[in-house]
Amino acid sequence: MKLLPIFLAASAVLVAAPAFAADAPAAKPAPAKTTNSFGFEAGSEYTISSGAYADFYIKPSISHTFADGIIWGGSFQQVWRPNTSQQELLETTLGYNFKIDPTFTVTSSAGVGYVWDSAPSTPALGSYAYYVLNAGLNAKLAPQLTWTVVSARWRDSFNGGWQTPKLTTTLTYAWTPAASLYASYGYGWKNGNTDKWSGAVGLKIAF
Repeated sequence: MKLLPIFLAASAVLVAAPAFAADAPAAKPAPAKTTNSFGFEAGSEYTISSGAYADFYIKPSISHTFADGIIWGGSFQQVWRPNTSQQELLETTLGYNFKIDPTFTVTSSAGVGYVWDSAPSTPALGSYAYYVLNAGLNAKLAPQLTWTVVSARWRDSFNGGWQTPKLTTTLTYAWTPAASLYASYGYGWKNGNTDKWSGAVGLKIAF
């Protein structure tokens, strides 16, 4: 019987403890950080069927990651062809990255763009608005080394007739937490037929 008061007192403490804990103010999580980045890419494309040089391009870009993880991106691509024709592409996207585990991350984005010729080719390629869908898989090989195993793009004009899907693989080296270099290889199609392969190098700086 002497143990009964001790048991009842211990039970009362255990029952009351959660209530006291619930009344205590919860620690506020640290606000998620927002980040910005600037990128610059340069590359060449070659016709798959013949291996002939097709064009050279540069592509500056910017992005902003919101506190909820949504990523806005914008880019401008300037293309020069051997026949002196030039093409420009202006694009904006919204995306989100899904971290599967410490090694793998799934990337996704969707956007719209506009393409036009500043020095028209013959026949003229025209000017039109388009949409683009992107998905990829990143693998963290080392603290400074990331391999984009595959990045898949589906792109077409809103009027159809410009289906230009592409698969790309990229290796990125971060020499500081805010700056990285990358090299990529891509293989593309156009309206169901093999089109061009590409090689590119780029720089990305976060701030």
